[in-house]
Amino acid sequence: MVNKKYQEFYLETSKEQLDKLSDLIMLWENNPRKKTLMEKILMLIHSLKGSSATMGYKKTNILFHTMEDLVDSVYREDLRITKGIVDVFFNILKALKNNLN
Repeated sequence: MVNKKYQEFYLETSKEQLDKLSDLIMLWENNPRKKTLMEKILMLIHSLKGSSATMGYKKTNILFHTMEDLVDSVYREDLRITKGIVDVFFNILKALKNNLN
């Protein structure tokens, strides 16, 4: 069982990080090749992935890991960012935010 104090802290910080990630992805959609932007996105997703793992939220951790892999593939230029990928990211973020409430 997760300590309530830590759970509340996780929920609070995750909401803030998801909002920031949403803003970054919006910028990324208009600047799909900007490496510094992708680095910020990767760091934020990595942080969310780590905190979800610490809390024992396995499905959320897997989701962040998958997002991280996608962004990394675009960063390494193995994959091109598309509107479809951006839309999926926004849908994931929306679902995660709703789940935190």
